[in-house]
Amino acid sequence: MDVGERLRRVYRWPAGPWLVARAIAFTAPYSASIRPRIIELSDGVARVALADRRSVRNHLASIHACALATLTETTVGLSVLFTLPPEVRGIATELEMSYRRKARGTITASCRWKLPQLSPSADLDIPVALDDADGQRVADGRVRFRFSAKPARRP
Repeated sequence: MDVGERLRRVYRWPAGPWLVARAIAFTAPYSASIRPRIIELSDGVARVALADRRSVRNHLASIHACALATLTETTVGLSVLFTLPPEVRGIATELEMSYRRKARGTITASCRWKLPQLSPSADLDIPVALDDADGQRVADGRVRFRFSAKPARRP
């Protein structure tokens, strides 16, 4: 059973989103530093929230740009892990952020994408919208992923 299948199974449990977030925290400790909360996770779709608290703030009393970038990468990474079939692998090759306004309060990152045709690999830019609790856009992100077939395992 591949990682994506395990995530899909665990996510369906009553405490599934919390358990998936804990698993991500264990495997990617830096992502855990923002304490992401999974709101929605399905094939090619993810919504993840970041609570506003002192540990993610900057000297301007708003959420730090690096915390928003980490939220962006975590959101896309979760959706990729959840979506990829066992024979395909993906790796982030670029991260781009555009900040529109000070981020305050709970921020929700959302992405929606479809797996491209592989021949033998494909790059895909996955856009991420980061909105505050009032629905105001605070930032836009883009993560480029390279997808390819997993190499055959050596015996």
